Amino acid sequence: MNHKQILDTLAAASLVKALEFDIAYATNRNMLGPKWDKPDPASVSKAVISGVLRRWRCALDAPEAEVTANYKAKVWLAMAVLFHKYGFNDATVTDEARKAIDFLNKTVALS
Repeated sequence: MNHKQILDTLAAASLVKALEFDIAYATNRNMLGPKWDKPDPASVSKAVISGVLRRWRCALDAPEAEVTANYKAKVWLAMAVLFHKYGFNDATVTDEARKAIDFLNKTVALS
């Protein structure tokens, strides 16, 4: 499966669009700089991942009454797939995405 096919199974187009915008924006912002200052891939990766996680922490850490476990699982899974699409990798996000796949399969939430 390719990235689009995986993201389409989430049936959460708005979530994917918002998350992809945040990752693309953070990537662009962290890669641009003075012409003489070439960005270090490791520092760009760290800045993008930490920035996106900080931005989405409100949804991921929210109480169940405000944000459903189903939505949180979709956020983790979409985040992992989109990070991979953009060439980033984070062990915590990947582990949470694996748990999310199990949860979404158990609740039959994937289309």
